[in-house]
Amino acid sequence: MTRNLKELYYDDEKLYVNQRDNSSQIDFTKIRVIKNTMSNIGGMSVWKIKYLDNDKTKSLRFIPIGIVKNKVFVFADTVKSKNKSIVFQT
Repeated sequence: MTRNLKELYYDDEKLYVNQRDNSSQIDFTKIRVIKNTMSNIGGMSVWKIKYLDNDKTKSLRFIPIGIVKNKVFVFADTVKSKNKSIVFQT
């Protein structure tokens, strides 16, 4: 199960995804949806990000561990500043 764990962080332009020996960058202009899945694990909300990668829609799920829920809103606002067409669903 730990093989699926990803570390996410971001700056003003991109989301960075690190997973074991693999890392990737997702430009904010490629993110289409940030959505609360309404699923919970251990009482923590699971969120989903849909994005374009080489014209294919991909997604990743994450739990904002160690941060409060409103940090997801801060992230969404940062993405919106670069990508006005994003859909943010809570």
